[in-house]
Order: sequence, then structure tokens, then C-alpha cells
Amino acid sequence: MVLKELANKAVEGGVLYGFVPYRLEIEGRPELNNFSFNILFMKFKEENKMSIRGSAVYEPDLSTFKDEGGKQSMLYKNSYGGNGRVKIVYCDRKWSGDKFVDGKCVGSAVGPEWQGFFIHLTMLGLSNGEKCKFD
Repeated sequence: MVLKELANKAVEGGVLYGFVPYRLEIEGRPELNNFSFNILFMKFKEENKMSIRGSAVYEPDLSTFKDEGGKQSMLYKNSYGGNGRVKIVYCDRKWSGDKFVDGKCVGSAVGPEWQGFFIHLTMLGLSNGEKCKFD
């Protein structure tokens, strides 16, 4: 009974999910394979016996791709607008990512393995002020 009560309280506070995206594959651009097709952030919450789910999809801005001596980077923009950005860096066989909302860093992740890195990055979920879609 105690575990069920704790689980219900967690859902009321909001539950975060982690996602692993597909790699970006563009014919003639193999240097982009170290980056993801997109990045999904989501938060699920129950409020007043209603389930609310918000999600934001970030898409790559190919014009921001840089390769500076083996350090590759690219920005992703929130597809719902606003000032949400994610900067992904691939260097020395590992990824790092910083998520910004309204110019403020709201979280970061680092990892040498694709799946683990993106799970940790996307578990940041949604932040206050971030444009998103509600279901």
C-alpha cells in the first residue's frame, strides 16, 4: 500500500521519460551520422484526476553544424517555436548536450554510448516556459 501511495504522489508531481532517437542519415552527408534525427522531451502528470502529457520535439538546424578539428557540434530548435535550443557536441567518441530555454541552461548530459546519453538527456523533460504540445 505504501508503494502505491508513493507512486501516485510521483505521478501527481510529474513523471519524466527518456527516449533514444534514430541517427541522422542524409545521403552524401556521413559526417552528420553522429547526430540524432530529432530529440523528444516529455512530461506526464496527473492533476485533478486528469492525465496531462506535454511534449516538445527538437529538430536539427543543419546550418549550425560545425566540425572543428574532430569536435563536431550542432544546434536543435524546438519545433513548437519559442527560444528552446539543444546543443549537441560529439568529440573523442562521446556526446555531450546542453538544453537551453529562454537563454538559460536547464540541464546537461554527457556519455560515451548513444542510448545512455540520449536517455539521460531526454529525461530532463520539459522546463517552465518551454513551448510544447499538450495532450
